[in-house]
This record gives sequence, C-alpha cells and structure tokens, in this order.
Amino acid sequence: MRPFGRILLGIAILRASLGGFVLVAFKPGNPQLIGACLAAFVLAEASDLADGAIARRLSTPNLFGYLQDSIADKLFNFGCLLALSRQFEFMPFIVWGLLTREFLILATRILDRNISSSLKRLRTQVVLYAVFVRVGIFGFLVQSVVANGMAAILETLSYAMLLTAVVFGAINIAQTISISLKSPAENET
Repeated sequence: MRPFGRILLGIAILRASLGGFVLVAFKPGNPQLIGACLAAFVLAEASDLADGAIARRLSTPNLFGYLQDSIADKLFNFGCLLALSRQFEFMPFIVWGLLTREFLILATRILDRNISSSLKRLRTQVVLYAVFVRVGIFGFLVQSVVANGMAAILETLSYAMLLTAVVFGAINIAQTISISLKSPAENET
C-alpha cells in the first residue's frame, strides 16, 4: 500500500458518505436539515483539499489514487445533485448531462492509460468544470434557506453555473476523445 494510503482512502470514503448524507437529509422547508447539508458540503470540500494536499506532498500518485479521489468526488456531487433534483424542476436534465460527461471521461482514462499525461494541458478546463459544479450545488443549497427575492436570484445563478458545467463537460469529452484518438507521438506535442 502507498504511503498514507489508508488515510487517503478514509478521506475519500468520508467524502462519498457525505454525498449519501445529503441525498437522504435534504428536505426543502426544513432549515435545520439544509444547514446540516451545507455543513456536509463544507466538510466535503475541506476533505477534497486535504486529500489533494496529502497525496501531492506525502504520497505517490497512481491510478488507484486517482480513481479513489475521482469516484469520491463523483459520489458526493451526484448525491447532492440527486437530492436537489427532488426540488428543482430542470435538475434531472443537468444530472444526466453531468453524469454522461463523468462516465465518458472516466472510461477514456481507464481504456487509454497513456492519456493522463496528455490531458494535463486540459487542467484549466477540468478545474473550471469542477468549480462550476460545486458553486452550482452550493448555490442551490443556500437558495433553499434564503428569502424569496434572493432565492430566485440564487436559483438562476445556480442553474447558470450547472449549465455552464454541462457545456464545459461536453467540451471536455470532445477534447479527451480527440486526444485519445491521436497517435502517442502527436499527443506529446
């Protein structure tokens, strides 16, 4: 097992579990439970930052570590998105768009193990995608506990963030597939 592997696995399991918590606990109209969901969101974000820092400084990056972190992020995000889809009308369409992106990117990375180094040039787009998803989720959670006028503004902004993530996701899919289809010599340029 890699150094600090158990700690990193524990952090990943915590983050994935928090997505399940939000999925079960999110109840529109119950400010205490929504407050608990917001606290779970903050804890999940802190755990993501912590495991990234530990992995970069104290451990050896590998495919298992990437998959463990990536799957924990996806489980958390989709637990939140599925919870939100019970309250927000257009959320199921967004969930399907984001889910499609996740599976296609993951499949490409697993099938083409040499693609990881080529995808480093897409880092900015991938980070922006993650930021849009997380800001959208956070906005919808906050929207659930604020007054009417502010709630409408937050809902609109949150939809905009998640729709932007869907667009970025489609761009990520196209770029990843394009890189995967190129020969190894072309990818190194």
